[in-house]
Amino acid sequence: MKQFVGEQRTPVLTKSLLEDQVIPTPSSHSSLIDPHTAISLNDPASGSPSAHLTSNNPVVLSRVHPQGSSLINSGATQKITRLEQLNWLSRTELTDNLHLLSIDQKMFIKSTAIKERDYSNGFEKGNYFQNILPVIASNCMYSGKMSYCCSPRNGPCNKWGLCSKCSFFKGMDSYSMYSPGFSSAHYFFLTCSFDGDIPFGVTNSVLAQNYWSAIRKSIASLIKNNSIDGAYIVHEMSIQSFMPLRVLPHSHIIITATHFNTDLQAELKELITSQRGVDLEPSIKVDLLMDRWALKRTLVYQTKAIDLKDRYEFTWDTVVNGDRSKAILLNLEMKTFLDSYYAAKAHFQMRIRMGDLDSKSKNYSGKSAKAVRAERRRNRTRPQ
Repeated sequence: MKQFVGEQRTPVLTKSLLEDQVIPTPSSHSSLIDPHTAISLNDPASGSPSAHLTSNNPVVLSRVHPQGSSLINSGATQKITRLEQLNWLSRTELTDNLHLLSIDQKMFIKSTAIKERDYSNGFEKGNYFQNILPVIASNCMYSGKMSYCCSPRNGPCNKWGLCSKCSFFKGMDSYSMYSPGFSSAHYFFLTCSFDGDIPFGVTNSVLAQNYWSAIRKSIASLIKNNSIDGAYIVHEMSIQSFMPLRVLPHSHIIITATHFNTDLQAELKELITSQRGVDLEPSIKVDLLMDRWALKRTLVYQTKAIDLKDRYEFTWDTVVNGDRSKAILLNLEMKTFLDSYYAAKAHFQMRIRMGDLDSKSKNYSGKSAKAVRAERRRNRTRPQ
């Protein structure tokens, strides 16, 4: 079995918030606003667009208004002494504070920086370089695999829920399977979601499985009743908010059927609602796929990687707002999400093929999954 450096976990967030010290701002320093972190980076030497940082001295960051128009508590700054005080989506902050990272984390940060600069083929098309930073900073158990994804030694990391390149591979595999039989059936794209969101954490992460299972069982009932011919289901989760951490489990589904009218939508909605553990109202959207190009785009979209950036940056700007003690709480929730997400997926099938869209079915008209995987290994495809 392959071993990846840094797969072990180390304890984090063990210090009390009371240990965060506040020290005065040197009045002689010039300030430069970093719009991504809403902080002031001070370079006493040159005033250039980079902070004056050394591995032996902690960084001093001044809190400012998000738009940079006025200082908040201009008489104080916050001393950065912990990794959890940093913006985990800022490569600049992480790179400038490598002394706060473990040996493995430093190696992963430097490795992905080289990848972004010299070997970004395919990775730059999605959100890989955004997602990998909090994965590394949180000491996620898969940070090593993701950092070395598609390296000659390791190959794809296969963490398609977070890695956009591997998610693209999954989508293209499905397209190679279903494209040959596209003209023999009517293809529909369903988004089965819910109105609202649910809490998410280590103790309640399995609640998401109730919603995914409800969708799977309801689709299986439609196939059993001959209302539809086949289905390819991909379960997904989106972050709705941090502080508090709320998520929305949902599913994207390709369906083959002679039709999928409003009566079938109402029947599917009723089936989902009747399942145990579903407390939110189902929301269903249906689109007819008119050509192979639409099929390709949809299948790639189905397995897209989770967006870790949007809600994190929103919370950083509106809630943290330069307060590094709140940054600790935000980063704790990011770590909680990453740990709980893989706990929710553990021993749970996230992609399901049913009926005529299962390659084992006698009515299946596409390529087998095994043949498609063999073809991909021979010809690594770059995202278009």
